[in-house]
Amino acid sequence: MTAMRPEPAIRRSEATTAAVGLAFLSVLLVSCSPLARVRSRLDLPASVGSPDRQRLHVTFAASTAAGPLAAPPPGIEPPEQRLLAEVEVTPAASGFDVELKFRKRSVYVNLTGWYDSDGDGKVNGGDAVGSLGPAPVLATDKGVFSGNLTVTPPIALKPVL
Repeated sequence: MTAMRPEPAIRRSEATTAAVGLAFLSVLLVSCSPLARVRSRLDLPASVGSPDRQRLHVTFAASTAAGPLAAPPPGIEPPEQRLLAEVEVTPAASGFDVELKFRKRSVYVNLTGWYDSDGDGKVNGGDAVGSLGPAPVLATDKGVFSGNLTVTPPIALKPVL
């Protein structure tokens, strides 16, 4: 009678270790790609009451070249962006925090926030609008240990009269 030898557990352990190592390496490589981030606080007027995320519209203009870059007007779709961004909006004490993430080493950014108070899809009285201003901000990825977040001054959305 021949006794069957069980498959060594070492082989499964080695395969698991290799898979975990490959996954870690993949995450590490993705995290090394350039990422410039811009965070802005959009402060709403007190008249808004309890803000609804669905009524907040954020548009941005972005360029890798220095030069004039006006904030896009509220309620009008800006020209198609060559630079795409991931946009995250989170509630804040006085409005919303908006973060734009670009897969670039450096990018000039200008943005506009519009809160459509009545939800009609048009900029009119009672809505609130604000932008960074006439000059863009430069967001840069300074490297792995130096950070990649550029925080702008707060943007006060002012009521449209």
